[in-house]
Order: sequence, then structure tokens, then C-alpha cells
Amino acid sequence: MAAPFGLKSLDAYVTWAVTEGGCKAQSGIKSDARGKVHNITRITSPEGKSVVVVGSELQKLTATYLGYLDRRLGIKCPWFTIDENNEPHGDRRS
Repeated sequence: MAAPFGLKSLDAYVTWAVTEGGCKAQSGIKSDARGKVHNITRITSPEGKSVVVVGSELQKLTATYLGYLDRRLGIKCPWFTIDENNEPHGDRRS
């Protein structure tokens, strides 16, 4: 069953970015200045652009966040996204 438009998990995005987008991904943990540990995921595009997602609270990604990831990486995922000009892209049904 397809999720409502713009609601994809970070795992689904990373899987797509690696298998279809030619990106590389690394996950791990890192502590902040207070000693609190956070999950981190770094996605790097074939052109060397990258984005780091900190925390696991991003269970589902909104269309605007998917657009942000696409812009940072210079790629276009197949799902519905909103770009920096609030213009929709992609398939609302997937």
C-alpha cells in the first residue's frame, strides 16, 4: 500500500538514493557537547554533495523535507516533493 503523498520513511529515501540515485550512505552514532548520543545518517551524491540527518525522530518525511534532501544532494526522488519555490514535483500517489 502506498503512503500518502510526501510521507516516506528516511529508510525508504536512503534505499532509493543508494540503489537508484547512485548515492552512498553511512549511519552511526555521535555524541553532542553534553554527552547525549544521536543517530546520524550521511548521504553523499555521486557529485560529492552531502546531507547529514541527525536523530531518529524523522519517522516519516514530509514533501518539503524530501525536497530539501533532493536539493542538498542534487537529485530528484520519484515521490511527491515541494521545492524551494513551493512548487510540487513527482507523483502524489507514490
